[in-house]
Amino acid sequence: MRRPIRIAWMVNSPHFVPHAQLLIESLRLTGGQGSSVPVLIMYPETEPELAVRLRAAIGDLGIETAPYRLDTGEASFPFADKVQAAATAENLSEDYLNLIWMDNDAFFVQPPDTLLLQPETVFGCRPVDMALIGSRADASADPFWQLLYRCLSVDATALPPMQTSVDKITIRPYFNAGLLSIRPERKLLRSWRANFARLFRQDEFQLFYAQNRLYKIFIHQAVLAGTVLALTEAGERQGFDHRVNYPLHLHHRYPENKKPASLNELICCRYDTFFENKAWPEVIRMEEPLRSLITGYADRLGQEWRYES
Repeated sequence: MRRPIRIAWMVNSPHFVPHAQLLIESLRLTGGQGSSVPVLIMYPETEPELAVRLRAAIGDLGIETAPYRLDTGEASFPFADKVQAAATAENLSEDYLNLIWMDNDAFFVQPPDTLLLQPETVFGCRPVDMALIGSRADASADPFWQLLYRCLSVDATALPPMQTSVDKITIRPYFNAGLLSIRPERKLLRSWRANFARLFRQDEFQLFYAQNRLYKIFIHQAVLAGTVLALTEAGERQGFDHRVNYPLHLHHRYPENKKPASLNELICCRYDTFFENKAWPEVIRMEEPLRSLITGYADRLGQEWRYES
């Protein structure tokens, strides 16, 4: 009998171990299902010491670790490791009904029950926060998306629109890869990996990278959208509300009618560069015990890198 839910994420550098500590501690602090849900942390096969460091740092909070392997030439490409780690985690989770794949720079506020898929759905997500390279629904698909749709056999004329959460632009389906809820047996993340590996080096896509570095940074997310659209029906896709994967680093830009008055209203959120602002405690109210937990980690949560090319 398959178990109900597993949560997984990736740690690819010792720098991000404190992020993983905060994420697991916040999850356990929520109580209920969050206190015991199985957690899998992926690490690069080339850095086995990371698994040792993670287990030492996290102690008895209940995690498993597993390695993922990157092909030669992928290590320096933006988010190639994330795609591979996600696919490997999915492969290791087929005895679960639901896998939550999420980014490491995040924490939980409430138990993860909201992230469970409805019986008829196989993929759950939020839209992207900002349109950026997204395909606007009020115009024909641009050359980048035309190429992607053609490569993945997606019919662009029959796509239900969605709205970005921050800049409120209506786009064709383009999903935020920061948190995904999936049915492992449908192999969506492994298909994402296969499609990404097939497409990201192609000369036609290289031309777009040269035009705008955002195409290179976000092609992994675009391929995710194309893969899901090709392999699922609209009724199999489930949207989460703004309380899930809330972008704390974009709180100042979030629409006022959805902006939480307190962090404790959320289910879970990402923070990205939020803690680089030393005045972060003044940005949004948060209650105990969450406030003390986050305060204890904040000075160690600065981001280590940016993709600039």
